[in-house]
Amino acid sequence: MGASQLCMPPIVPALCIEAGYYLRHGKFLTEISLETLGYQGLERLYEWLLGSLLVGPLLGLTTAGIIYLMALFLLRSNRVAD
Repeated sequence: MGASQLCMPPIVPALCIEAGYYLRHGKFLTEISLETLGYQGLERLYEWLLGSLLVGPLLGLTTAGIIYLMALFLLRSNRVAD
């Protein structure tokens, strides 16, 4: 439930669209506005899906790594305190 806050709009959807646009066209989408991301949303849906296949696992691995390191730190600090 707490990790769902990482995917709040407009940050992660915009990153997914950028990644998908780059994968399709070989360049970044330079005009990021309400028109390109909002009104052209149906046109950007494929780019969003394509980008989410790249951005989603990267965010998941990054979050899992951070949580793992925090758990290790807490375990070590508990061992020292005992």
